[in-house]
Amino acid sequence: MDQKSDYEKLQADLRSGRIAPYDLIYRARVVRSQMILRDLRACFASIRVYLARRISRLRKLQSLRELNGYDDRLLRDIGVTRYDINAAIRSVQRDCDDIGHGEK
Repeated sequence: MDQKSDYEKLQADLRSGRIAPYDLIYRARVVRSQMILRDLRACFASIRVYLARRISRLRKLQSLRELNGYDDRLLRDIGVTRYDINAAIRSVQRDCDDIGHGEK
């Protein structure tokens, strides 16, 4: 069995006249543009993940600042002590991640 590479097949087609040179150039451009699009999609996906994590962190910090701004009486009414603020925010974040509303 004769196994020819794609390059050898294209060369044979060019020599025999089955493919015109401009068809080969067109095919190369299509393949290249598909590769560029694939790379761009991967790049944008990583940027989306980074931004989602960053936004999640900023929301957590905003919640920490807000709860730290409350006085002890209001925190006691909520049922949280000042020492439990970090743990409370982490547990809320974990609950949101479990139901799919946050970034893991």
